[in-house]
Amino acid sequence: MGRWWDGSIGYLHDTIKATPGAFEDVGKKTGDVAKDAAVATQEGMKKTFDVSKDAATAIVRLPNTRVVDVHERCATAANGAPDCAAAATAACRSKGFNGGQPLDSRTGEACPDKALVSGKQPAKGECPLETVVLRAVCQ
Repeated sequence: MGRWWDGSIGYLHDTIKATPGAFEDVGKKTGDVAKDAAVATQEGMKKTFDVSKDAATAIVRLPNTRVVDVHERCATAANGAPDCAAAATAACRSKGFNGGQPLDSRTGEACPDKALVSGKQPAKGECPLETVVLRAVCQ
């Protein structure tokens, strides 16, 4: 019984002594994985930016093609979706081009002024969603 007791205490002592190092190793490995994930994310974002930049450069090099900043509201199509192609075409025509395609658009709530000035939360349905073309490729 004494040997069993001494062996158990020795085993417990060795396990406790080894545990802090194990937790430090886990923390270090977790930090390394997080660092690797951050680097991979940054590289992915850089590649995405480079591809977008190359595509925009290629579009701009087409004859009589320009990327222009616009602010044109997209009308609602028959299926209920915003018709941003028509909005981009109208915006490009207003700038002297024959037509265009949307490049960048944003959707947000369009609240009436009285709802914003009142200072209280607008009622449901009072602020409909509105989509606006912000940049278009005009030809």
